[in-house]
This record gives sequence, C-alpha cells and structure tokens, in this order.
Amino acid sequence: MNEYELLNLFYVFLISNGMYFVGSAIFIWLGFRLARGVYEDSNATLLPKIFISLYCLGTACTFFFTYMQAAIVMDVYASQLIEVGSSAGSRIQVASDSILAPGGPINWIVSLSILVLQLGLVWGKKA
Repeated sequence: MNEYELLNLFYVFLISNGMYFVGSAIFIWLGFRLARGVYEDSNATLLPKIFISLYCLGTACTFFFTYMQAAIVMDVYASQLIEVGSSAGSRIQVASDSILAPGGPINWIVSLSILVLQLGLVWGKKA
C-alpha cells in the first residue's frame, strides 16, 4: 500500500471510531440517568441495583476498549506509514505516545472515574 491508501484507511477508521465514541457517550449518559433514578428511590430493591451496575460496568468496558482499539490502530498505521517513508507516520507515532492519546493513562482514569461515579450513585445512600 502507498501513503495515500494508508492515510485514507486511517481516516476512515477515525470516523467510525468517532461514531463509537458518540454511542459510548449516550450509553454513559443513560447509565448516569439510571443510577440517579436508583439513588433517588430510597426503596429500590437489590435486583435493579445489580442490573444497573452490570449495565454501567459494560458501558465502561465498551468505552475503555473503544479507545484501546484506537491506540492499537494508531500504532499499526504509524509503523506502516514509517515503513513506506511517510513523514505522517512519525507524527502519528508521537501523538500515540502522548499521555493524552487513546489508550493512555488519561483514558484509564476517565473510564474508572465514570464507573466509580455511576456505581457510587447506585449503591450510595441518599443523605
């Protein structure tokens, strides 16, 4: 493959990954709505709390793995672009090595904090 084809495939991946992010954001919002509903209901039984917890856990995993997939794809495309002699490969590699890159430490922190906040609402007691 040449540089143009590699960059085109990379940008197509970024578009689809962006759509996964939009879906994840909607699922996270719904998780907060469900968690808030259980938090507001002082008589909530154990079964809804378990199902909402499983939903929030699944959503956090989906959010996290979407970004891990993006990190892997960035690394692969960067190495392939470097192999064909493209200067874009080194720039993508620098971006993928950043602390803010998908799959980096910030991704771990955001995913875990979302999960902790949601589960805190589900299992916490209203004051």
